[in-house]
Amino acid sequence: MKTLFLVIALATISHCQNRPPQRKCCRVQSQFKKFGPGIEGNPVAVNVGSCPELCPGVSTATITDGTIDYFVGPEPASLGPYLIHSLLLDQRLLVGFDTFSHKYDRFAHTVRLPPNCRSLARMSVKICLNASESNTEYGDALIFEDPLKQESLYEVTLVKLFDGYWRWMSSGCKTINFGPSDKVFQYAVRNNYYHVIVRDEVGVDYIQTTLSYESQQKCIPSLWTPVDVPLATGIEKVDKIIGCKCQQKGDSRCLRQPKKVVFYKDSKFEKTIDVGYCNGSCRQVPHVPLPTDDVRNATIDQDKENGSASGQPQVFPVPASDPQQPQAFPVPALDPPQLTCQPVSIDRVNLRGPHGLETVEVVKQCECKPQCYRMPYFKQVVGVSKKKPNGILSAEKRTFDVGKCVGTCDRAVHSDVTNLGNQDCSDKCSPRGYEYARLLKRDGSYVSVPLITTCDCKRI
Repeated sequence: MKTLFLVIALATISHCQNRPPQRKCCRVQSQFKKFGPGIEGNPVAVNVGSCPELCPGVSTATITDGTIDYFVGPEPASLGPYLIHSLLLDQRLLVGFDTFSHKYDRFAHTVRLPPNCRSLARMSVKICLNASESNTEYGDALIFEDPLKQESLYEVTLVKLFDGYWRWMSSGCKTINFGPSDKVFQYAVRNNYYHVIVRDEVGVDYIQTTLSYESQQKCIPSLWTPVDVPLATGIEKVDKIIGCKCQQKGDSRCLRQPKKVVFYKDSKFEKTIDVGYCNGSCRQVPHVPLPTDDVRNATIDQDKENGSASGQPQVFPVPASDPQQPQAFPVPALDPPQLTCQPVSIDRVNLRGPHGLETVEVVKQCECKPQCYRMPYFKQVVGVSKKKPNGILSAEKRTFDVGKCVGTCDRAVHSDVTNLGNQDCSDKCSPRGYEYARLLKRDGSYVSVPLITTCDCKRI
């Protein structure tokens, strides 16, 4: 029994390892990242792990035009956009499925594909044909065409398609494969349909299209564990990926994503917490100014009976040579701040470990924020309050939003003119403005609690 299990396990591992690079298994792979300097002054390399980009698996869909009945018909064909204007069909009698055409007649049909062909990886077309009794064989051909450009995307004679065995009364089915580099594939992806023309004196039983789509799943980290990295400045905790999973490709907006971290792994204090992280796109829609720089006035005709607006706007342009109009000087547009997906709300969880209690921050909400921004951060401060009417002082805990500066700083955007020559300094997201809250102490004095109001990048 153990031998059988070992054979199955080795076969599974071999199958996983022998897949091509784009079909990697969704499992943790080694990836080393340097931190430093270390205690000896050299960078410390740590295996933080990684997950491959793609998950294995390809979905397929099959579309059949015409009935697979070996020419029991006839059945009508369907002509899509612009196909009727094809020069190949000029003054020709068009026939549908299961019909044997006469001399110079043509079969023409448009195969319509399902929407969202952007993730299409491969496409194969199977067509079943039969030559008539009067077939002359030499002019017979299968053509995939772009009728708008009057361009043949793919054309092959039936003699060549059937390896020289195409004669009168011949019949057979052939499958043609198209990949991303083929014109037929590109045309189908762009338009969600493609056109087929068959000439001459040839009947078509059916056309079967098989679509192979790339996997709609991505391999993402599913489990982390903190690793202590000894550096010259002290111990730094680094999250190491220890698990991967396949997940459906979803929305690219800025959202909170789950991040399960195993703390104190392989000890009696082991505990898994979803600390979360922020991920997603913060791409802004570019502002396109309307072409109304020379517009002086615009009115909309009003309907006098019901008072509703109707008609088209009447725009009166200002001539460029009008001397009475003030000249407008262009104002340079300021670049919008670069936004990144950042946490805007966090919580704290106390975790008991071998060295006592440890506080772990948990991301609760994410939004698109500038690179350096103020995040709410609450802190409890112990003071006293004077109670009425006896005036006795008692202890009181008050919670203040002291704020926290988070994010990164881009030196090219945020520069400090006093430190331009110091290339060893880096930019740090730091408090720029404060407010102060007063809290009464037992001795009757007051303590000031600084509350961060704004954050900016500073050189350190």
